[in-house]
Amino acid sequence: MKEYSTIILSKSEGVYTITLNRPKRFNAINGEMSNELLDAMENISRDDEARVLILTGAAPAFCTGADITWFTSVKELI
Repeated sequence: MKEYSTIILSKSEGVYTITLNRPKRFNAINGEMSNELLDAMENISRDDEARVLILTGAAPAFCTGADITWFTSVKELI
């Protein structure tokens, strides 16, 4: 199973679980997490044994939305 920096991907008997794993930022989504989520979901979609995808967040929160500190770095690129 591929290793990621901001998410944890696991599989058991056709059930995939993606855990958002930035607990210090309340699992806020930044560019890296967004890319990792897309990559993981593309890989899952290619697995003929995949039946279910569970999306969860590492404690203390599921996801607070977008990480606004990431917007600052994106703005500088524009």
